[in-house]
Amino acid sequence: MPQADQNASAQETAKKAASPAKKTVKTTAETAAGSEAAGEAAPAAAKRQTEETSEAFAEMFGLSQIEMPEAFKVMTERTLTNARDGYARVKAAAEETTDVLEDTVENARDGVLGIQYKALDNAKANSDATFAFARQMLGASSLADAVEAQSAFLRERFEAMIDQAGEMRELFAKLAEDTSRPARAAAMKNLERAAEK
Repeated sequence: MPQADQNASAQETAKKAASPAKKTVKTTAETAAGSEAAGEAAPAAAKRQTEETSEAFAEMFGLSQIEMPEAFKVMTERTLTNARDGYARVKAAAEETTDVLEDTVENARDGVLGIQYKALDNAKANSDATFAFARQMLGASSLADAVEAQSAFLRERFEAMIDQAGEMRELFAKLAEDTSRPARAAAMKNLERAAEK
């Protein structure tokens, strides 16, 4: 009979120990969610969470009569506050990096589209000039007219090619500038923050 009483007592103790642990997990999750939503109530939520966790551990390990030292409570609160602050800084940096990447990709997309449109315009202008030259050659009445038309066509196409190459160079330079601008701005902003600290 004494053995059965001991087993029943051990089972009751295990149930009591498990109950505060479940309560602690639930309370911690609820408090964390509530403190993120509250924003400014984070220090109060951290203190409440620390007290609830301390009480749950005290009940779980039978330490309800023992008071936790104030220094331990302060250290725990400071650690939780520092962890939340660190998370907020990392989250802000990640969001800022995402914005920079989005701007960079958008600028690159716009620049590449501009280059593609210009290349198509150049191809159309070149093919139109070639067909016009072919029409001229078919209408030439003498060899001298044909040679003159060919010379004029080659000179015109050479000048057009130089102009087109210059326009494409400008578009590629603009693409490089626009694509790198968000990253340069973010780097300058980070350097200014570092200089302030």
